[in-house]
Amino acid sequence: RLGSSVILVEAAPRLLPTEDERVGDLLAQVLTADGVEVMTGTRVRAVTRDGDVWRLVSDGHAGPAIAFDRILVATGRRPRTADLGLDVARVQICSDGAVRTDERLGTTAPGVFAAGDVTGALPFTHVAAYQAGRATLNALPADDTFPHRKHERLFPVCEGCHPRLTTGGCDETFPD
Repeated sequence: RLGSSVILVEAAPRLLPTEDERVGDLLAQVLTADGVEVMTGTRVRAVTRDGDVWRLVSDGHAGPAIAFDRILVATGRRPRTADLGLDVARVQICSDGAVRTDERLGTTAPGVFAAGDVTGALPFTHVAAYQAGRATLNALPADDTFPHRKHERLFPVCEGCHPRLTTGGCDETFPD
């Protein structure tokens, strides 16, 4: 659109791997139609520089390294819980650094609840706000016949691309 050649390199076998497969396929089609070269299933092995020339060396790319003059690296988001002292509170974390929570957003420590990015749920403000409300209600002493469960898969998600791709609700892979 602005006169630049763009190559999108994705390590996953398809774009938007956490979304319905059709959404990732649609995004790839739209980007390709816009002139973006989409390379999925491609791991970056090295980025080298020789003077003003940069090169990206990858697996899965036939031919020589890709030359470029600008690069944008997006490596994903992970919960940052290492320095919170959760071990002192006896709150367990998962292998990805997320606080281990149950369906009520309770942690492994009695009376301790978690909400937002530390839970490893969708990294959006509206999801964190919803979780905070649920966790607060669950933390209060009350009748436990209708616990306020987390359902982050039910939130709308809008991908930051053009045209906007928005998803929401459940598909056939959502557990009952």
